[in-house]
Amino acid sequence: MSSVVRPLDIFTRAANRNSCVWLGACSAVSGERPCWQWIWNGASNRVANDNGAVAMEQRVRESKLLTPTIISGNMSSIGELTKKFYKDKQVTMSEEKDECRTDLLACLEQLRKAKAGPPLVVLGGLSGRLDHTLATLHSLVQVSQQASGSSPSAPVYVLDGDNLVCVLPKGTHRYALDRAHLTDVVGIIPICQSETRVTTRGFRWNLENAPLCFGSLISTSNELASDEVTITTSAPVIFTVELLSSVTGLTEPP
Repeated sequence: MSSVVRPLDIFTRAANRNSCVWLGACSAVSGERPCWQWIWNGASNRVANDNGAVAMEQRVRESKLLTPTIISGNMSSIGELTKKFYKDKQVTMSEEKDECRTDLLACLEQLRKAKAGPPLVVLGGLSGRLDHTLATLHSLVQVSQQASGSSPSAPVYVLDGDNLVCVLPKGTHRYALDRAHLTDVVGIIPICQSETRVTTRGFRWNLENAPLCFGSLISTSNELASDEVTITTSAPVIFTVELLSSVTGLTEPP
């Protein structure tokens, strides 16, 4: 039996020793919420891509955000003055040479090298350009496949807007969800080009070895019926829950 995972623990003070990646712009339009600041500042390992580093520079100068420990990416967006600012603060610059790898994969690789422990939280990556959103999901699938032989209890969580998203690898997953901070709306979305059969428990509309695929059936706008849910899948799927502003709007951990 798989262990129970509590994804909303990333919002608690006790769990605020996470490893964090900041992708892209800093604005409400890009999906940023007030909780991002203290999640980032409380992280023991902080990695930003070059776009993120540029976007947060002013707030780092104002001491509202801590500096990244590492900046990783193709460095096409970061100018010389910004590079100097971060280098003067002893931030490591890691340029990604492989054009086939996304910035998210490059940042997660830096956390792996640093032996960063869970939870791994990605701030951003789902707003803006659709192709960038798909690249984020693609990267999560790649990471889940690399970790498919290990415990599924430490996924990478993407927090963007009022959405908390992760990819569940093949297998059985049990989640305990504090519904006081959720709208109860969830989705289980197939993402791989292979047969995906899913069985669920704890939802308003449960699936029983149901084949999920685009053009046929995907499980969107489902609802929680229990504080604990179980998802068994034959291939990686996206699991998304909608958060209430009572948690994403917090300016400090509860």
